[in-house]
Amino acid sequence: MPMSGFRPSRRPIVKPRRRRIDLCCRSSNHDSAGFTLLEILVTLTLIGLVSVAVLPRMSAMADSVVFALNRETFEQNLGALTYQAHKRGEDLLLVSIEDTGVIARGKAISPLVRQYRSVDLPLPAGWSLDVPTPIIYRASGYCAGGAVTVAFESIKETYILRPPLCEADNKM
Repeated sequence: MPMSGFRPSRRPIVKPRRRRIDLCCRSSNHDSAGFTLLEILVTLTLIGLVSVAVLPRMSAMADSVVFALNRETFEQNLGALTYQAHKRGEDLLLVSIEDTGVIARGKAISPLVRQYRSVDLPLPAGWSLDVPTPIIYRASGYCAGGAVTVAFESIKETYILRPPLCEADNKM
């Protein structure tokens, strides 16, 4: 017995159409989402040219940053000598590293080296310290002042130490 009220659909059954993909050629009807080989090669060439121009400067900039950090550390250590003498409760003497011997620049300083404790001012590798006249840091925190020259390769910087606290002025 047929069901009452049931009618078969009059719409024809449509099977989904398969899209044919053509791998060998692009049709002009479809937008492409990728890059061509030529575009990629041009981009890589430009990146290579820019890196050739920039990388050597990056190395020089890194050396400059290391030098600046070492110089800042030296300035902090130089500025702390007055406090160091006060904290230790003894007078300290700052001389050139080569001057801890008997003669410095034609004058004997060995009595000063014996009388005062010589300061060990840490320097980065390759740096040299030149103190034309020895600088005495008193235990009271007083310093008579003087000049200090630091050299690294072709760079020389002179610091004038102003009394009474030997505050350093950089006089390149």
